[in-house]
Amino acid sequence: QENSHKDGVTREFFVDLVSGENRLKATAFCLDGSWEAEPAEVVLRYEKPLQRANLFVVAVGVSDYLHDPLDLSYADHDAEGLADLFRTRGKTFYNSVDVQLLTNAEATSANLKAAMEHVRKTAAPQDVVMVLLSGHGKMVGQRYYFLPHDIEFPVSESIDEAVRQGGIPHDRIYGWMTRTKALKRVLILDTCYAGGAVTSADRYFANLDADKERDPFQFRGAIERQSRSSGIYTIAAAASTAKAQEVDELRHGVLSYTLLAAFGGIDRGPLQGQPMTTNNPDGVAEVNDWITYAAGRVPRLMESYFGRRHDVHSYSKGNSFPILPLSN
Repeated sequence: QENSHKDGVTREFFVDLVSGENRLKATAFCLDGSWEAEPAEVVLRYEKPLQRANLFVVAVGVSDYLHDPLDLSYADHDAEGLADLFRTRGKTFYNSVDVQLLTNAEATSANLKAAMEHVRKTAAPQDVVMVLLSGHGKMVGQRYYFLPHDIEFPVSESIDEAVRQGGIPHDRIYGWMTRTKALKRVLILDTCYAGGAVTSADRYFANLDADKERDPFQFRGAIERQSRSSGIYTIAAAASTAKAQEVDELRHGVLSYTLLAAFGGIDRGPLQGQPMTTNNPDGVAEVNDWITYAAGRVPRLMESYFGRRHDVHSYSKGNSFPILPLSN
């Protein structure tokens, strides 16, 4: 609500509080970004106990694309594995677990938008929202795009234009997540940033070697800026090739395999029987524990399987929070 008076304009906002400490911050800046005021901050404590959090999971995995040269082997397994882990393990920790699994033909732009709209309408401030995107990704300029199942590549359009038209840009993904009331949000990107460049004679795609010179910091910068501004924990695999995304022995993308292994959710490979540990007396891992586990192991696995390291890029803002018990 906006009120005008002789000293200027005041605006009133209604804000949902969470149990404990709530920090409210306001700042002002010029439209052209040339000047920004020091932020004003107030801390409020809300002592009323809230009910246990609910967990919302949107797991998307695309192995089968409309355009066959894009097909992968295990992206749908990634989504199914993480969805199953949180569905079964989460029921002992959360008040309820709401899982929306979109794989292959179901993993369209429209269905992902509808899934996020359901979360927006349902999630409360104390709840946890987790989004996993496993499949192909591509940088176009300074924007990262996730490629859904139904992306098309018309003969009349360039690859980049087709991705702009049919891909899902990172800022739209973050926008969907920030419009939820939930304050605990995690985004997992198990994609190659240059996923459109698959080895194929198809005229719509660049040769894999031609794309190896793309600057990986474009991907990192795009995701980092959006993550910091939105307050979303982001875990991203930034492999530069499609091949580096999947391993037959693991039957998963390397990042997804590692995230599952952290909770003992795998039955094969070098991390079997090596879950993460936590200092939490209740045996509940926090999101920072999870990120640290993945960041320490993915580069070693990549070097072991492909002869070169690929780091996990993770970004966070705010306090860590409990995510899942380490055992059933």
